[in-house]
Amino acid sequence: MRAKFCHSFGVVCVVFLACLVPLAAYKIRRVEIQDPQAYPSHQVNDRVAVAADPYLTDERSRLAFDVKHMNSRGLLPINVIIDNQTERAVLVNGLRAEILEKRGARHESVSLRDVMTRVFGKDGEMVPVPGPFPGGSRSSRVSREASEDFRSKFLGEKIVAPGARVFGFLFFRILDPRVLQGARIYLPEVRIYPSGEELMFYEFDLTPAWEYYVKGKPGKGN
Repeated sequence: MRAKFCHSFGVVCVVFLACLVPLAAYKIRRVEIQDPQAYPSHQVNDRVAVAADPYLTDERSRLAFDVKHMNSRGLLPINVIIDNQTERAVLVNGLRAEILEKRGARHESVSLRDVMTRVFGKDGEMVPVPGPFPGGSRSSRVSREASEDFRSKFLGEKIVAPGARVFGFLFFRILDPRVLQGARIYLPEVRIYPSGEELMFYEFDLTPAWEYYVKGKPGKGN
């Protein structure tokens, strides 16, 4: 009986320790940003500058997120940098952002839940992300560090204080980054907060960013 108990206890310990490994594995990576006008693809309206910095490869995406195969799993991250030089706070809604291809195709930004489901699946320390898997009733479960990191870096709806500079990532279901050649990013909802007064929408060319990273030819923003 004692031998059986010891064996069972040992199995439980092994399983427990195995669960701890993914928890310690995820590393939160710091993302450095510049003035939006320093990026190849950007636009300025009414002293609010917005830039789009695409992460075209798994290797570059891993500089922002401790994930090995972000792009290979069909997700293209774009870091949106916002600089508000007005005297009023600005609300940017990244949930309505789109990429407009030159040929007419449109790509909507992906929700945070879908991003984490696609990237992590069943991996990581078991901390549930609210809501079911697409097409199922299970919850995606990821490490606490990963969950907090993705949430803090996701653009979603972000308030930018007067004089502040912030960033947030958008994700698109794009496997081949070459579609960015001739494409434009569209941010239809940028408002004064809390009045809700609309600023001019943002729509600008992503080709300069593509050329900068792929061809090594810095382009001019809009």
